[in-house]
Amino acid sequence: AAEVTLVSAMETYDDSAIEGICSRLQVLVQDSFQKHLYVSAIFFADQLVTLKGAGPDEIYTLAECYFKNREYRRVLHLLKKHSETTEGNDRLKLLVVQSLMECRDWEEALRYLESA
Repeated sequence: AAEVTLVSAMETYDDSAIEGICSRLQVLVQDSFQKHLYVSAIFFADQLVTLKGAGPDEIYTLAECYFKNREYRRVLHLLKKHSETTEGNDRLKLLVVQSLMECRDWEEALRYLESA
């Protein structure tokens, strides 16, 4: 029901209003991130991905927030879910390998590096 409400709420705003909301969310993400408030940064980054769409920059921001909050499996899940968007992005590949190493999944990290 929350998604339906969000979608219908988005329909009432024009593109410039949504862009303004996204700009404010980006500021909130960066502010929270700099203050090491990673849970808040995750919340705002997730909202940004929902409103703006799952572009490589938005996915990287959310993945980086997960990583800083030591949610390595969530990083891997997010990047796997959006693999078509993130393919070829070196920053995201690095986050995958770092997350695999933090999970102590050495073999998978090596396989990923060999295939990349």
